[in-house]
Amino acid sequence: MTRVSMLAVTLVLLVRVGSAAAAEDKAPSVAANNVAYFAIDANDVERAKRFYESVFGWQFIPLAGPDYFLIRTGSSARPGIAGGLQRRAEPLSGSGYRAFVCTIAVSSIDAIATRIERSGGRVV
Repeated sequence: MTRVSMLAVTLVLLVRVGSAAAAEDKAPSVAANNVAYFAIDANDVERAKRFYESVFGWQFIPLAGPDYFLIRTGSSARPGIAGGLQRRAEPLSGSGYRAFVCTIAVSSIDAIATRIERSGGRVV
């Protein structure tokens, strides 16, 4: 098995950052090339919420439906990284879906898309 086949990386979404993007979206600026968003899939969403609240002090804000929450990892003064907690689409089994999903903030989507392709990736 090659290293590439052992390590599967999926880039889910790139977001434009910087002062212009922040001004347009009325959102705080995020440093380029840093993780800006993550998602956690859980079989038991309530149990996962209790765990992350207890261990890290994260706050959970209900969003789309009963099984999806926005995660606030920091305070207003130090916002941290935003995330999402959602019910796993299929129960985890011996061969179930396993992944870490994150959004990476970039200053230029076009430049990063070029880098992805130069590195053997594919923009879809």
